[in-house]
Amino acid sequence: MTTSIVSFLAVLTIFVVYTNAWVTSDQYITRIEDEEQYKQFIIDNKFSLVFFVDKSKRSKEFTPECFKLSGILHDSEPDVKMAWVDIQKYPDIGRKYSIPTMPGIVFLREERPSIYPYTSKDLTDVSEKVIPWLLKKKGTLVKTIKSTKIAKLITEPLKISLIAFFRNTNSREFRAIKHTAYDTTNIGFYTIQDQSIWSEYKIYKESLVLFNSETWQSFTFDGPYDIDSIKNFIHTFALKDIVEWEQKYTYIFNQVRDADFVVVFFPRNKQRLKGLEELAKPKRGKIVFIYVDTIHAAAVSAPFKTLKMPVENYTETFRYVKVEENIGLQQYKPKDESVTVDNIKAFIEQMEKGDVEPHKVSQAVPDGWNDKPMKTLVRDTFIEVIGDKTKSRFVEFYAPWCGHCKKLSPIWQELAEKYEDNKDVVIGAIDATSNDLDIKIGGYPTLQFYPKGADEPVQFDGERTLEGLSSFIEKYAKSEKDEL
Repeated sequence: MTTSIVSFLAVLTIFVVYTNAWVTSDQYITRIEDEEQYKQFIIDNKFSLVFFVDKSKRSKEFTPECFKLSGILHDSEPDVKMAWVDIQKYPDIGRKYSIPTMPGIVFLREERPSIYPYTSKDLTDVSEKVIPWLLKKKGTLVKTIKSTKIAKLITEPLKISLIAFFRNTNSREFRAIKHTAYDTTNIGFYTIQDQSIWSEYKIYKESLVLFNSETWQSFTFDGPYDIDSIKNFIHTFALKDIVEWEQKYTYIFNQVRDADFVVVFFPRNKQRLKGLEELAKPKRGKIVFIYVDTIHAAAVSAPFKTLKMPVENYTETFRYVKVEENIGLQQYKPKDESVTVDNIKAFIEQMEKGDVEPHKVSQAVPDGWNDKPMKTLVRDTFIEVIGDKTKSRFVEFYAPWCGHCKKLSPIWQELAEKYEDNKDVVIGAIDATSNDLDIKIGGYPTLQFYPKGADEPVQFDGERTLEGLSSFIEKYAKSEKDEL
């Protein structure tokens, strides 16, 4: 019986046996009232499931589903203890986990967190979706294989498998593999301790091997054995030689850490793809090749607009992309953009020699940009304003499509008008999606304050109100006067 069928039957059994566990209150949930209580709750319980909510309509709709889930888990998984955190009352607790959206669910196994990949579609039937996920996180993270036959069955389905050929499963290296298994979904983690099986795979020392059954390829990890390095190995080598772009790869540039990227745009053509694949194979592990079909550009253009790569119907071009620490994505544009294997190969060789400067995108400088209270900045004027350390500089980095940015816009304008006559303070805003900046922007809006005389900014994370923003400026203005 396959693992997926067993998991399905286990969940089905829970729902059949505990159909009367539809509780409508928080009787099985601990309401967290302060950070110290939360810390102790996590320490005291090997398995914890924590619900994070705010005042939104989504959280209100989510609440009865959580109560229902708590009743099922109380009966079926009594060692899983549940807690409830109001993120607006206790924001510091939520910041520990970088939960992308509210409401959120975090499962902790011996204090190690895993965030449920929650979406707006999960507002209903929460129990049916969360329980299989939780059972996997709670169960055996790395399964032991004891026969060659089973080993072959494991590595032959259409999925990615990671097999640790390890004698000592109590070692520091193996613990890193277990922690990675806990953090990773859609990949099977296994261990083979019997060395008589190792020879079937030509393994003669302790190794970690990724099997990609879809491409019939295997890759051996070459360390170091830490969680980030193992994750990066998976993200890099679980991919095909050519990644054909689709929505699920939106975060690929954040996930692959130790490789560069070549992004190639052209209308689908099998012969050209085959040539690109031959170019990609010897670069495996060093460069990830991404192919974007531009026959229907609208379906794929959104993430590339964020990267400032123009994608229109039937676009033919390519870019080399590097991920720089503290800066983020840097793209390199060839002088000759013709999409041929020889041209792409030549440009890669130029990149490897370090002969190419990053391509910096900037909007045109608006007329009279410096004459208004709120300075509308582009790349060049941003560099000019930030370089003037005789003044305090407060800058909003925004995205035109961002709802929070639109809400802040009139307040930011009002703030600029308030400080219009203060010659020591400059208030500005820049569209970070249309201008390349040599700083890393984590989200929108990002507000950074450069005190007078300072090169490095102070991040603003207070209330985005006129009063909150003004108090922040006055705090640093006072500090500057005190120093004088």
